[in-house]
Amino acid sequence: PILSRWVRRARNLHVGSWVEYGEEQEATQMRLAWIGQDHHKFVFVNHQGMKVVELSLKEVAEHLQSGHAKLINDPDEAFVDQNLDNMVQDMYNQMNYQATHDELTSLINRKDFERQLGYALGDAKRNQAQHAACHMDLDQFKVVNTTCGHEAGDQLLKQISELLTMYIQAPNVVARLGGDEFLFILRNYDAQSAKNFAMEIKEAVQEHRFIWDDKTYTVGASIGLVAVDEASKNISSIMNAADSARLSAKEAGRNRVHIYQPDDKEQAIRQEVMNNIARLNKALDEDRLKLRCQKIDPITNRDEKPHYEMLLTVEDELGIKMAPGEFIHAAERYNRMQAVDRWVIHNVFEWAYQNRQKLEQIDCCTINLSGHSLNDETLMDHILDELLTFEIPRNKICFEVTETAAVTNLADAVEVISELKELGFKFALDDFGTGLSSYTYLKKMPVDYLKIDGAFVKGIADNPQDLAMVKSINEMAHLMGKQTIAEYVENAAIHEKLVEIGVDYAQGYHIQKPIPLETLFDQRISAVAG
Repeated sequence: PILSRWVRRARNLHVGSWVEYGEEQEATQMRLAWIGQDHHKFVFVNHQGMKVVELSLKEVAEHLQSGHAKLINDPDEAFVDQNLDNMVQDMYNQMNYQATHDELTSLINRKDFERQLGYALGDAKRNQAQHAACHMDLDQFKVVNTTCGHEAGDQLLKQISELLTMYIQAPNVVARLGGDEFLFILRNYDAQSAKNFAMEIKEAVQEHRFIWDDKTYTVGASIGLVAVDEASKNISSIMNAADSARLSAKEAGRNRVHIYQPDDKEQAIRQEVMNNIARLNKALDEDRLKLRCQKIDPITNRDEKPHYEMLLTVEDELGIKMAPGEFIHAAERYNRMQAVDRWVIHNVFEWAYQNRQKLEQIDCCTINLSGHSLNDETLMDHILDELLTFEIPRNKICFEVTETAAVTNLADAVEVISELKELGFKFALDDFGTGLSSYTYLKKMPVDYLKIDGAFVKGIADNPQDLAMVKSINEMAHLMGKQTIAEYVENAAIHEKLVEIGVDYAQGYHIQKPIPLETLFDQRISAVAG
């Protein structure tokens, strides 16, 4: 209560008010340059316009009450003060504009768009109003950007931004998310009317002609739309739903508008993938990936040392493990497999360097490479950099790629395999037998091991056709000087058949279940896992 009148005085301050701040002998004259919304913050500057102090409403009131801050009036400096006011205000206005607007197109940015979306969501919940949020990206924009260069791409984005501004006017909102993606809010539109409006925008973009170097280009627009009403959860869910609908529009053939439906199975799957990639990215950023290993046991020559395949576990912030299929599918969909593969390479090399005695007890560690990494021109440089950091025997590392990935990228696969083998690494081809041309292209790839697809191995004890297939692959591999590994060895009957056939190695739960890499050769844990 005592402070309340000083709070009122503080609220009566205006931009341009001068105060003397501090003790009498060391007092500083400063001007109020900026007041935050609802007077939650006051910024004071000196005569040169440099910031001196930033105070809350309560702090200003307390300083006025104690006499630590005193209002002063100097009419002789009114003209100078006004210019200073204008200069400082312009500076803060410019800073605020830069913080909320896209530099290239002058549209608002994502941060300010989310603020505007929050207002729309609040209005929908308070007043049962209906709005719509849209996520748009340009079809064939990369053609212009690649063919004509980034300068042309930037010019096209400016033209599209001007076109959107013509159609989407206040109280509606349009923003640039980044790249060739845009966002807009349509206020007081139900889903159908919003779709009709979005169709007009799509057609306007499609009819736009972009001319560069006397050549004419056209682009399309894929637009995802979601209703913003009292049933909407939050800003994040609305943004995700609009993005999911945009992806549906692109996958349905591009250049169309798609309305988000909560019960749409395809969108639900896509949303799950997006959630998984978010969890994976966060796990990568926070280093919450864990390595496990599974034994690959020699069964033909028992004097040989075992191999161990390195397997990956991803944990979210709650310690819940993601299923391998979930994070691999998400990583492949959103081009994150290279980052995952590099993490595995680094950590396996580091473990091998720090555990020389354990490394001596095994023939090699097997590291899986994705098809994305086969296409990564910088993969070899990354591996060489890791070798400079961790000096390990190269013959103790075996890289593995699936048959499908190898065939899809045959030329790249042959080049990568050859380069790795020249460096002294080993190589394995996984899931062999699933491709239609397995026998034809195998001779082109200088691999050391063939891993027979588990779909055949699981049935060899009961299915004569599977038994014949495994036997054929094994004989062919040996004829070509390659060793064989059978995966999915789940029981003793399968193991006995593999011994009869003469397969070189076996891997599966009958041999050993996957265990944390740090527990390798811990007898108690290994016994339980086996």
